[in-house]
Amino acid sequence: MARTFFYLATANVLILSGTALTGLFHATIGGPRHVALAVFTLLTSCLIQVLVMTYCSVIGKVVSQAVHLAGLDPAAISAVAFGKRSVTYCVFVLLAAVVLVTATGAAHWRSGGGGALHLLCAGVLLPVHVAVLVREQHVIAGLARCCETTLAAYGEWRNSVMPARSPCDASDGIAKPRSARGPSQRMGVVAD
Repeated sequence: MARTFFYLATANVLILSGTALTGLFHATIGGPRHVALAVFTLLTSCLIQVLVMTYCSVIGKVVSQAVHLAGLDPAAISAVAFGKRSVTYCVFVLLAAVVLVTATGAAHWRSGGGGALHLLCAGVLLPVHVAVLVREQHVIAGLARCCETTLAAYGEWRNSVMPARSPCDASDGIAKPRSARGPSQRMGVVAD
């Protein structure tokens, strides 16, 4: 997920930069194009943050289940909870900044005034956006490492508790792959 998030974040920053450029040159490019790109940027930013929050929730559930089932160190759950809190703060800051710029832009577009406030907010948005995305990237990489470590320990525990299963069924003395048995044989139906 860390690599995927990096690509999504990079694309989002490029879209945000394109939106800023169309806003700066709206007289030659056209205001409606800037507005359409701004709405697309808002939606893209929100979608990426929804994916990040979903990823954090899934990682939290997976790590929690592995720790509880295998009796592993509960510090992994605390680490994931800390990462989720950190990401939640990042999501709030990022979305608040994007919504503020969108709101000031919409007010400027509808009334024709307040352009200086919109430009100020937009000028602050890009560095804030990049800083928050870098922080989220760092947290997501840490969550991925925590999940990897926990699942490796869970796999070791599972292999020590559960006997290894053979991929072949030798009940009739002839080893054959399990997939070679038909549906009636798997259900215990014997044909005459």
